[in-house]
Amino acid sequence: MKNAVRRDAYEIALLLKAKSRELRQFDLHLPFEWKAESPQWPNPPVWVVEHRLNGLVSELREHLDALNRLRREEHFDALCAPLQEGEFWSLGTIAIRLEQRPIHLGFLEPTIYSPFVISDENLVAYLITVSGDDHPLKREHHDHFGWHYHYLDRKMRRSDVILCWDTFAKVTDQQIHPLFYENHAEGSCDFPARPTLWADRKRKSMHEACRPDLRKWPINEFKSPGKTSLAVWPLGAVITPKPMSGVSRKQPKAKSGGRKRR
Repeated sequence: MKNAVRRDAYEIALLLKAKSRELRQFDLHLPFEWKAESPQWPNPPVWVVEHRLNGLVSELREHLDALNRLRREEHFDALCAPLQEGEFWSLGTIAIRLEQRPIHLGFLEPTIYSPFVISDENLVAYLITVSGDDHPLKREHHDHFGWHYHYLDRKMRRSDVILCWDTFAKVTDQQIHPLFYENHAEGSCDFPARPTLWADRKRKSMHEACRPDLRKWPINEFKSPGKTSLAVWPLGAVITPKPMSGVSRKQPKAKSGGRKRR
């Protein structure tokens, strides 16, 4: 009986691998200014599933439910290796992009990555066990997600640079909230940007294009800049250190994107 259950579970693991690859290929371009909180899987808002995702999300749910039933039939209750603080398991992420905003000699594209999270550690451990490794899964970190901005040139080509707000800065209404840039290893970038050559006019236009979003979304909805990020505007700004609270800024709400666990 156990061997039969395992064979069925292995087939589901292979399907999940294929479907997670399909999930990561989605790149949504929304023709409106979305103001809602980032979508949470496996129960995304209606506007997401209407973009050809409904069938795929339903299949992922069904496969995960079926795998969980087999796990219970086998009485499997082991846990996977503990995650580091702020990490979680996912089946992949979807890029969601808003309309491009004009800046001096270019454009900015607001972008957020939404992970399909699996929070049941027993199910994660079972999936790893029956598949022989963790190839359907990704180990993600909360700091990798949140709204940020892709820099595009005047030809609307995507560069290897993104812009991020200082999410831990404490500023008053009279102060300028610092905006930073960092390199982004996205496979679809078309050219390397040269931010060290940006003049003040360009830098200010970037800040002005992004600033209204600080009133649109809570600060914890934005991606934090990396440690090697440099100031866009104001010049000379320094990244605010992350508070030593030992508590993650935000936890995923869903039951079910970062480096792959080896």
